[in-house]
Amino acid sequence: MPLYNLLFINCFTRLYSIKHAPNLIFLLNTLTYPFICIKTLPFVFWQLLLFQNVTIHKTANFHLAAFLDIYSEKQTEIGVLNTLFDTGLDLLYLRTNPNQEVAWKQVLKNINPEFQNRIIVPISAREVVQSSKLIGHWKEVERKSLQPKLMLPGSIYSTSVHHLPDILDLPLPFRYVFYSPVFESISKPGYIPQYNLKAVKHDLAMLPHEKEHLPFIIGLGGIKAENIKRVHELGFDGAAMMGALWQSPDPVQAFREIMKSLES
Repeated sequence: MPLYNLLFINCFTRLYSIKHAPNLIFLLNTLTYPFICIKTLPFVFWQLLLFQNVTIHKTANFHLAAFLDIYSEKQTEIGVLNTLFDTGLDLLYLRTNPNQEVAWKQVLKNINPEFQNRIIVPISAREVVQSSKLIGHWKEVERKSLQPKLMLPGSIYSTSVHHLPDILDLPLPFRYVFYSPVFESISKPGYIPQYNLKAVKHDLAMLPHEKEHLPFIIGLGGIKAENIKRVHELGFDGAAMMGALWQSPDPVQAFREIMKSLES
């Protein structure tokens, strides 16, 4: 294969995983040339060396989510949410107590508007789901007792399951499904998996053969830097963290360590 072809392929594969879109300008400029001549080789090598230290995306198509309980003593954590999103967080579920009243407008005004379509809130916050284009979450018991007619047209929903085959019965509006627990819970000691990892991997592999359009299936429970790669290997579409972040003195650094472990 000609040298310039090898250079182009190498350059493309590196650029495809670059986190910051402006770096793709180099690739687009390269595509405008009819060929790469010898005179451009020093520039190509310089660009490749320059990109060696650029931050790389997390594993492609693998969603990283966080669960945060919204209690009065936890309000100080709202300030780190924008940083987590900037670092690579894909989804954030703001959980509440069953009888808790939340001033959602007050909570949301502290979060950058560009991230708000990644925020999941309880389905009880029906009005804010519709007005702010948030993702509404149905707990398993809510999903089984309430009728799908309560779903708002055009809205996106998530839900929880504890038995993976239950996903086959979900209607299309459910885009994200959280399965738990994958490992023993960090935030809820004693909450242990119902199924071993071999069974979980088998079920995840069989689901695409049973249903054509599946939601993103995200593992939850006991996930931390030490086992995040195992979650990906099992076949999940993502991982959700709770105790690994909020029991850390520095949730942002804990999240960075999780991302680092996923890529190692």
